[in-house]
Amino acid sequence: MEGYFGTVGYQFEGMHRHLPRTVPSGLGRWRAGRARVLLGAARGLGLLLAGLFYRLDQEWKYTRTGYPKNFMIIAGKPR
Repeated sequence: MEGYFGTVGYQFEGMHRHLPRTVPSGLGRWRAGRARVLLGAARGLGLLLAGLFYRLDQEWKYTRTGYPKNFMIIAGKPR
């Protein structure tokens, strides 16, 4: 149902959603500023890459290697 590129896109989307949006107040002004920039850039990059990998998965269902998710099996009772 989904190839490896869809799985990679899912991981990037999770990175976008779950990285912290705030930094602890005890980091100090300089470190907190760097952390905010880094986290904001990582969230934005995660969202961009998620979309690109989802699109690639729609065009090319690569399942030979990696960790594809959402497998489906169709079974039937022997007659």
